Amino acid sequence: MSVVRRIARPLLAAPFIVDGARTVARPQRVVDGLPVELPELDSYVTSAGIPTDAQTLVRVFGGVAAAAGVAFALNRAPRFSAGALLLSSTIALGGRRRIWELEGKERLEELGRIAGDLGLLGGVLLAVVDTDGKPGLAWRVDHAIERGQKIAENKRKDLEKAQKAAERSKSAKKLDKKLAKKIKKA
Repeated sequence: MSVVRRIARPLLAAPFIVDGARTVARPQRVVDGLPVELPELDSYVTSAGIPTDAQTLVRVFGGVAAAAGVAFALNRAPRFSAGALLLSSTIALGGRRRIWELEGKERLEELGRIAGDLGLLGGVLLAVVDTDGKPGLAWRVDHAIERGQKIAENKRKDLEKAQKAAERSKSAKKLDKKLAKKIKKA
């Protein structure tokens, strides 16, 4: 792992760890900012057996954010943990205060917080696709396919050569038989 990643990952993870721990400890501050209930979503969540208590759900997402932040900071499954951070931060953005209901200084402060969250979201999005200089799965699959095609092409050429050699061998044997017959007759 490069020095930049060694420094940047904990720095990027720190806000998620702190905010996730705060959310687990005091979920009400997030619950108050959640959007109104959606009956269609509530019925789906209830049928899936997921707890519908807002505080419990907020605590779970806070715990996920904190745990994923710690894992990302420690370079444990960094792409997976960055994906968990991306999910938790996207959900957290949905729980932001409605800026159209705010005015003046309060509105500007909230816009600043949203801009900061979007910046973190961008950093986490980059972390999700960062392969740490190693080839990703798509690259590996593409190159495995190319290698397989080259191997198949080489085998096909080898078979064609063997077939031509066999045909030459058959015609040489026929020629030998004809010559042997002519020699016997002579």
